[in-house]
Amino acid sequence: MKRLGALCLCLWIGVVSEADLVSGYSMTPPILSITEEEYIINAKETLNITCRGQHPLEWLWPGIQEDTVQTGKESDSAVVSVNGIRTVKEEDCEGTDAKPYCKVLTLTGTQANDTGYYRCYYKYINAKIEGTTAVSTYVFVR
Repeated sequence: MKRLGALCLCLWIGVVSEADLVSGYSMTPPILSITEEEYIINAKETLNITCRGQHPLEWLWPGIQEDTVQTGKESDSAVVSVNGIRTVKEEDCEGTDAKPYCKVLTLTGTQANDTGYYRCYYKYINAKIEGTTAVSTYVFVR
């Protein structure tokens, strides 16, 4: 009986300490300059989206892994040439007190196949959870 009581006590202490770790951890999601869930843009226009957050940021966009060639990389910017026709540029921008990190995604010469979800997420946090560590918007290019 003593062993059962000791086991229950150890389990209870473990659960309480784990709950405190989770409840004590606070994170606000990144925010986008585009507040609509779906954003419509005409083909051949330039798309600019700014993302701000509490931690270093990265972008994912439709086709990033297909036909992309890195043409330049500095500490605060990256330019990717897509099919030699248009460019995607990621640049750091000035943050605020509440959201000290900022990254702008600029896509020039948009095309219909650029339609899809554009996601900004915290770079060094493995879990990409919408509304917690990531935020996205759907862009429709017509």
